[in-house]
Amino acid sequence: MMTFITLKSINRGFGLLTPLILLIFLMAGCGPSLQEIRARNQLESARRLYGQAKADPNVAAYAPDALSEAGKAMQTAEQARVLAEKNNAQNDYEELEHRAYLSGKKSQIALTITEEKVREKEIEALNKEKTEVLLQKRDQEIRLAKKETERARSIALSEAEKAERAKKEAEQARSMALSEAEKAERAKMEAEARTREVEEARSMALLAAEKAERAKKEADEARLLASAESAEKEKANREAAMKAKEAEQARMQAEGRAREAEQARMQAEAKAREAERARLEAAAKAEEAEKAKAEVDELLSQLSDLKAKQTERGIVLTIGDVLFAFDKATLSPGAFRNVDKLADFLQKHPNRSVLIEGHTDNVGSDEYNLDLSEKRAETVKNALAAKGVGQERVTTKGYGEKYPVASNNTSDGRQQNRRVEVVILNEGVKPETQFRE
Repeated sequence: MMTFITLKSINRGFGLLTPLILLIFLMAGCGPSLQEIRARNQLESARRLYGQAKADPNVAAYAPDALSEAGKAMQTAEQARVLAEKNNAQNDYEELEHRAYLSGKKSQIALTITEEKVREKEIEALNKEKTEVLLQKRDQEIRLAKKETERARSIALSEAEKAERAKKEAEQARSMALSEAEKAERAKMEAEARTREVEEARSMALLAAEKAERAKKEADEARLLASAESAEKEKANREAAMKAKEAEQARMQAEGRAREAEQARMQAEAKAREAERARLEAAAKAEEAEKAKAEVDELLSQLSDLKAKQTERGIVLTIGDVLFAFDKATLSPGAFRNVDKLADFLQKHPNRSVLIEGHTDNVGSDEYNLDLSEKRAETVKNALAAKGVGQERVTTKGYGEKYPVASNNTSDGRQQNRRVEVVILNEGVKPETQFRE
């Protein structure tokens, strides 16, 4: 560290010498004025400060402009000294004191700037050492993340097998739907056969009606012929009435058969529609199963370097503590690559919502940890919003140290607990239903 002599300390020293110098001149009976003594003291102080600044190589390296200004001010003060010694005037020594004071101040500024720069360099060296430690931790987290990714891939394969089973079930449903369609086709053919029977019955009824009409005519003729004999007339009337009644019964039976045939046809059409609906539903289920499998495969391929795992709450991605600035809610540059992949996936699946949860270890107060966890969750939300993901789709929640995933008794455990979990919810699931109690 550099040792700096301040202008104040130098002036304090000269302040102690001034009365002694005055006493010597007064005892001599002659000498310079008080203003001249003050001006020379100020000039000497400025010379020492400028000499100190000029001799320090750090000043030339870190504050060259300030050192140049101090040098120009020193030259101006020396010029003022020459003029004051020549004229020996009160106002010239006042100007000399002023110029010397400005020169000293500018030299002090150069020294102060240099001190700050040296401190910044020391801090930068400390930060570099800290960054190397963090990078080592990040490498360790990446190895852990790869293991988690392998587990997530195993889970995804299990989900793919489930999707394959769903596909087979859909195929079975499609086969059943085709069977129902065949049954409906047979029912339709039976209905058409019944319709033909009804048409035949209707034709027979018409023939019966024609016969009845002829019988009526014959009865009328018989009535005319039997006008002389009332017994035969009554008989003819009864026969005509019976034939008319039989014709009416035949007509009603034909209409009943026609109605039954129409009902059978409508039932057959209803069964056919039901079979078609079952077939469409089976096809939709098969398509949904294929889509679910494709989404799982796509998510795993896009986010393979995050710790993805399938849970009852949805697919959970973990952003470790190494992707944030130390003890801050600011994302490190390396985290934005993962945020970009997550944003691309969400833009391709606009019906999915996201729940972002912040967690910390148990170091620090509960209030501080809760605030840090909430801010980190909000930081990830804002990063997604900057990539075009609507904020209405993203919900954040900070839990502080409440839900650790490892023991806080070790540094590795605490590092695992300092995390942000991104839960990609299934379609239609509301984030508030997934909050932890």
